[in-house]
Amino acid sequence: MLTNQAIREYLNISVLSFEIGYINIFELVERIKVLLALIDEGNEHKKWVYKRLEFLGINKDDLLNENPDDQYINPESDVIFPLDNGEGIEEKEEHPRLDMVIASRKYKWIFHKSDADFYPSIPHGHAIRNEKIKLDPYRGLIHDTKNKKTIGKESKKFLIDLWNDVNFRKHVYASIIFYENLNPNFIWRVPNHRKLPRKK
Repeated sequence: MLTNQAIREYLNISVLSFEIGYINIFELVERIKVLLALIDEGNEHKKWVYKRLEFLGINKDDLLNENPDDQYINPESDVIFPLDNGEGIEEKEEHPRLDMVIASRKYKWIFHKSDADFYPSIPHGHAIRNEKIKLDPYRGLIHDTKNKKTIGKESKKFLIDLWNDVNFRKHVYASIIFYENLNPNFIWRVPNHRKLPRKK
């Protein structure tokens, strides 16, 4: 089986590849599944692997799930919006802080169109009653940014309804354009960050 050094190096390379956009979340999850299968039972490095991945919003249950599509919406699928799609979305020098509020059974989320914060995703939702609670709409994961941990997940139905909403998709695209202008050197977590999840 793998040595502890090999475990660390394999995980570090995989996470780095994900962070700079060479692989997507699905490929990262599959790599980690392979890594865990190669680690001897009882090896303390398994706990280290799980702990390292918590920062990325990936927990043990996600890795044990046989169908990652049940856990995540693929951010690399479906439509690439042009700069001007004929529906009034276009690149501008000034972006007012326009907000969109969407309620689920768990939280009422507010999405800021001109949010300078990139974590956990661009864009992300803030819980109205506690803005330190954030939603990654691509993965559906709910993060407590104050305590630096993942505390839950929105339902698959909520995420499907969210990405089927034309107004939300426009809002996401405008948020992406805003952040491109704000931080041109930002390293996006997927190679084609303008490609939005497909409608279902």
